[in-house]
Amino acid sequence: MPRKPKKPCKYPGCPELTEGNYCKMHQKEINREYNCSNRPYKKLYKSSRWQDLRRYVLNKQPLCVECLKNNRITPATVVDHIKPHKGNEDLFYDINYK
Repeated sequence: MPRKPKKPCKYPGCPELTEGNYCKMHQKEINREYNCSNRPYKKLYKSSRWQDLRRYVLNKQPLCVECLKNNRITPATVVDHIKPHKGNEDLFYDINYK
């Protein structure tokens, strides 16, 4: 049976062609976002303090760091903790982002 043609990744600005909705790199990011929403400390991500900090980080670094490593210029949409905070509020709000 013939395969469906590949289509562009649904991640904003990503030109990769994929059989699914997202390329491998961005599917990991989408999965990470989903997993964050299912953790018991998801309330931290809803706080106004986090929203302000997230906005600050995205303004300071508007391009996707992972994409830049692959010589691709893509707008950043996610602020990720470099060191997992696992609910530790001090680490959660620490300058520990990419």
